Amino acid sequence: MSRSRPSAAPPSAAGGARRGVPDAAADAAFVVVLGGLGMVGFRSVYGDTTCVLIGLLGVALGCAVAALARRWRQPVVAEAFVTLVAFLLLGGAVAAPHSALGGIVPTARTFADLGRVGISGWQELLTTAPPVGNSSDLLAIPYVIGLVGGAAGQSIAQRTKVPALPLVGPLLVLSLSILFGAHRPESLVLQGSVFAAVALAWTAVRHHRTRHSALRGAAARRRVAGAVALLTVAGLAAGFVGPNLPGGSGRHRVVLSRYVVPPFEANRQASPLAAIRRYEEGGPLNTTALFTVHGVPSGTLVRIATMDRYDGIVWGFGSGTSSNGFRRFGSTVDPGPGTRRVVTVRVQALGGIWLPDVGRTAAVIFTGLDAAGLTAGFRYDASTGTAAEPLGLAPGVTYRLLADVPPTPSSGQLSGASAGNVSIPLSGVPPILRSDASQWSASASTPWGKVQAIADHLRTTGYFSTGTAPRAGSTAPILSRPGHGEGRLTAFLEGGGLVGHEIVGDDEQYAAAFALMANAVGVPARVVLGADVPPGGTVTGADVHAWIEVSLAGLGWVSVPWQAFVPTRPAQAVPPNTTPQAPTSVQVTPPVVETPSSPLQDQLAGSATNATSTFGHPAGFHLPGWLVTVAWWLLTPLLLLAALVGSVSALKRRRRTRRRRSPTTSGQIAGGWAELLDVARDCGHVVPGDRTRREQAAVLGEAAGAQLARRADAAVFAANDPTVAEVEAFWASVDELGASLQARLSRWRRWQAAANVRSLRPLAGGAR
Repeated sequence: MSRSRPSAAPPSAAGGARRGVPDAAADAAFVVVLGGLGMVGFRSVYGDTTCVLIGLLGVALGCAVAALARRWRQPVVAEAFVTLVAFLLLGGAVAAPHSALGGIVPTARTFADLGRVGISGWQELLTTAPPVGNSSDLLAIPYVIGLVGGAAGQSIAQRTKVPALPLVGPLLVLSLSILFGAHRPESLVLQGSVFAAVALAWTAVRHHRTRHSALRGAAARRRVAGAVALLTVAGLAAGFVGPNLPGGSGRHRVVLSRYVVPPFEANRQASPLAAIRRYEEGGPLNTTALFTVHGVPSGTLVRIATMDRYDGIVWGFGSGTSSNGFRRFGSTVDPGPGTRRVVTVRVQALGGIWLPDVGRTAAVIFTGLDAAGLTAGFRYDASTGTAAEPLGLAPGVTYRLLADVPPTPSSGQLSGASAGNVSIPLSGVPPILRSDASQWSASASTPWGKVQAIADHLRTTGYFSTGTAPRAGSTAPILSRPGHGEGRLTAFLEGGGLVGHEIVGDDEQYAAAFALMANAVGVPARVVLGADVPPGGTVTGADVHAWIEVSLAGLGWVSVPWQAFVPTRPAQAVPPNTTPQAPTSVQVTPPVVETPSSPLQDQLAGSATNATSTFGHPAGFHLPGWLVTVAWWLLTPLLLLAALVGSVSALKRRRRTRRRRSPTTSGQIAGGWAELLDVARDCGHVVPGDRTRREQAAVLGEAAGAQLARRADAAVFAANDPTVAEVEAFWASVDELGASLQARLSRWRRWQAAANVRSLRPLAGGAR
């Protein structure tokens, strides 16, 4: 009699316990590798690999949280809560060490910073021009993305047998790194070909686990090696061949920053050009020290604001080349050609929001107690070179600039250059301005020659008057009105009945009109408010002027200093002109949102009353800062606790509804008994899962429970299904006994029972 060989145990029984840890470790390795490849996209935003390392640490931590939750058989809700706690407790050491004790232990400020980044940091990242750098709390974004992506990938891998479903976590990381990334990809090979190859390899490995393969040993290793080689070759080939296929490069890269409007609106501020008379002779700030500049020679032009749009009322901001407008920047901006200089600026009485700068700014470093806040609020328009600080410039604000100062073009370069290909939005340009510009530049044949001809005519035929006081040695009365709207510039060129029919005005009218005239003859031009740095570097109001910049092909923006077109001859008193003048349009001042102590925001005589609100916040009732802080720290834990309890309660209600609506009435009876056991478990009773209903009822020690157990057995094992009335009566008895069990608890224990997740775990063959 032959003896039969014992059959091999199925893989799930024979090796499941031994393979459990290796399988989980393999899944975690794939999640970490794929998460790291996905994080590569953030490098183009932050400027270096620190963000990738922090994101990779978040992925690994998320995998660890998911693995521990599975090992301790915790539900998804508990896993999500632990993930949130890990973000708050470890976020200080990883992403915000400057506010943590010793760079590790989180403080109240650390929690506040992490909460702020979690709520509004996404918008800040989208409105900050790359590179963001590593100086702000925005590093918490790749950390939380990696944490959530790693936890999701590992948790799904442990809870499902579908091979490709765990890719949700790594794909989330990859997608967000692309959407929040720069317009140009960081690495198509790593985030495209390599990511796809690793993802396919992981899917194949998981698929192989779910089936009992006949291949073992060397044959299995050869198959795996061949598959890896095939995936590697296919991935590399896709990286080189894909972009050359028809339509492979015909689509724009979709990034969210393309569709997000920066929150800072420069045109809600008063035009800087409109306040120039505060600095001119007779103005309140004419002899006041505004700021001090070190690091540049005397005579250097320092810009305060560059305006590249005219709407018929004022020169403002936002030309067609300023697609990004005023954006947040990190530690560096966008360097340009020229000589690199280190410039130090110390603000005194300048006020306002516009930061003086030189050339093209490559980096801004604030110093002092408010450095972090000023750095976070800093805005820069790279197309105009204008910097803004929405928090306002208080006396004593100091910052260093890394500035690239372009070389001064020679006369030959200027004469031979054609007009630049730049579009300046213009509307409401006076007709007389166009005709005068054409007439005055008719003898010139080159763009620069036309600009020179217009400048010479303005300087040699016009008169200077501020309208607030005569120049030294002059007996001229107040002659020139402020403003540079359409009506004011028309009166400026027609004489306005002030000095016969002569041109009379100050820097405001001359610069505004000159820029419009240059545009009228085909040379793009914009207006700059700034200052000539005097010997010693202390800039007063008398040093502030307005000039223009013109765009020339191959040379970029070339400054035409104010001395080239603003006359120095004062307007002399003459009898008033009695010739009737055509009525001019009324100067309209746009709405203004005032910033603290800003001379640039004050309206001139006859303008509308200043608003009483600060930037971005309407006037009205505001809660005290201390009350907001206390409310934040009291409400945040309560909201988190309420969210946890609400989630647990929702899961229990969903479970009860599913049991109550079982397809059969016998199943509804069985579900009612299971509901009673879960209520008992939440109340603290230890219920064995490998006993009969009557044995379980005996453990509960309730007479009503024993009766319900007999009714449940009778209904489940009877030949006929129970009636609907019997089901209703059974569930009513279950609810009554459950309420009795809860009533015996204290109020605190009842709250604990409501939030208890013990009953969400399966009732198996041991005490739960």
